[in-house]
Amino acid sequence: MVRRKLYLPALLGPLVAAVLMACAAAVVVSKEAEATFPGKNGRIANNSQGVIYTINPNGTGKFKVTNTRVGGYNIDYSPDGKKITYTSYEGFNDGNPTGPQKDTEIYTINVDGSAKTNVTNNDRGDEDSSYSPDGKRIAYAGWDGHDLEIYTIGVHGKNRVRLTNNATNDGYPDYSPNGKKIAAWSEKGQYIYTISVHGGGKSKVVKGSDPSYSPDGKRIAYTGRRFFERDSEIYTIDVNGRHRTKVTNNNATEYWPSYSPDDKKIAFIRGRGRNPDIYTKNVDSGGESKKVTGSRSIWSNPSWGSRA
Repeated sequence: MVRRKLYLPALLGPLVAAVLMACAAAVVVSKEAEATFPGKNGRIANNSQGVIYTINPNGTGKFKVTNTRVGGYNIDYSPDGKKITYTSYEGFNDGNPTGPQKDTEIYTINVDGSAKTNVTNNDRGDEDSSYSPDGKRIAYAGWDGHDLEIYTIGVHGKNRVRLTNNATNDGYPDYSPNGKKIAAWSEKGQYIYTISVHGGGKSKVVKGSDPSYSPDGKRIAYTGRRFFERDSEIYTIDVNGRHRTKVTNNNATEYWPSYSPDDKKIAFIRGRGRNPDIYTKNVDSGGESKKVTGSRSIWSNPSWGSRA
């Protein structure tokens, strides 16, 4: 079985990107899940070619959080908007995600770039991190030697708890705002489900990927097709699997949704190859999508944080 470890081909050099793009249809792509908690709209964290940035929703005030190519994938804001958790390839194979499929780790960092902390520290791959609503724990997908399963761990790297034992290669965990549930994705069957934070109580929600809870906890935003598939669109759905609503309808490739803290907008990525950009759109499908970033850089992994 091929492990999910291709993030965005264009993040690499042009030659490697071309090869990976040719193989994209045969590779299951991994990304982050973005929890959003209620509050005033703050900045959008994102990744550009392995470096973490934050930016205002109107496209101004771009700030570089990390000065080196740390990997910087699976980005998620803490509930107070002061920290970011992410997956790092730092320390092996020069941060190259096409290298050996092992030993990626979960980190946290202050939004000003200080106090970088290694949360997981083992010889297996850990990815797809998401903060709990009290900011004390992180949910993530961990490699057990055969499959990716869902775990939670304290932000200081202690008290790891395994939630799933599905052997279905699960990922993209996303805490509900009340802290009682986690939404996640199953590679086998290509569907989103919810599960208790203590394990158990698994409930299938909808076919799709990239789950992101709304700040009120009533709905989940998601990508309607497998991540990075052509003509994928952004949808929302009630947590019980009812009342599906199509948010985007552009005949474009759109994925990685992240709710705004005020529950009114969704940030997402539009585009493939060398020109993906961050956009925002009203959740009620009204109005046009608004472009946040410029295509001269490669943008990915948006996470919309609360104002710190």
